[in-house]
Amino acid sequence: MKRTACLLALPLVALLGFFAWHLPMRGPLTDPEIDAFLAGQTAGGGLGWTDTAAFEAFLREDDGHPFVMINLMELRGAAIYPEGLASKAATGADAAAAYGQAVLPLLLKRGSYPLARAERSQTIINSLGQSAGAFESLVMVRYRSRRDLIDMLASDAFRTASVHKWASLKNTLVAPAHEMSSFQLIGYLPLILLCIAALAGLGLFRRR
Repeated sequence: MKRTACLLALPLVALLGFFAWHLPMRGPLTDPEIDAFLAGQTAGGGLGWTDTAAFEAFLREDDGHPFVMINLMELRGAAIYPEGLASKAATGADAAAAYGQAVLPLLLKRGSYPLARAERSQTIINSLGQSAGAFESLVMVRYRSRRDLIDMLASDAFRTASVHKWASLKNTLVAPAHEMSSFQLIGYLPLILLCIAALAGLGLFRRR
């Protein structure tokens, strides 16, 4: 009986752990937190492309909920790194792959993860002409909260990883959006864990 209870409790513990990882628990950002983050930002990287007023407004309008960051990317043919910084990434695609490999653990640590990635094959409709750029990649990343976003951006590990990001990009467009209602881990993992618990209980019942 004790063994059965333990087996049935394991999925529940895993589920509670998943919710603690996946759901934001600390509420919206406060003005002092935002001010401290903005004061720590330095020139370089993508700041030259960033609409700083829009980014600050995005932080100050924090509702404490998860969101999705949409990234459109045009990669360089050859990666361009800061002078004096050696890298094995020769092409923009190589540098983008190095960035993705380095940033994934930072995302997962903060209850965040990539939702989708797609590569453009050709453009069929374009009302913007050349100003649309030649965006060839789309990446959508789910963030647990805006606090998790700025916590990652302010980390030394991200500053190291971001060198690959900016070395890879010729042009980019980054825009936050409300959390997607399609595939979400939070909608599937609980069901999977409940199925495991049910199957484990059924197996034990049949052995008796």
